[in-house]
Amino acid sequence: MISVFDGLKVANIDVKPVTSILSHLPLYEQQIGWLIPAIVGAIIGVIISRVIPERQRG
Repeated sequence: MISVFDGLKVANIDVKPVTSILSHLPLYEQQIGWLIPAIVGAIIGVIISRVIPERQRG
């Protein structure tokens, strides 16, 4: 989701309410503001996959 708004910024389509919030992310000015949330999401996914047994996931 963050990368969509990052891409809109690069395309000069400004969504001011979202941009003002996302501008607080590290590396947002370098057009890689999605990196930290992606890493956090990956870590959460790994933790969930280790905590919940395979047969309960489906």
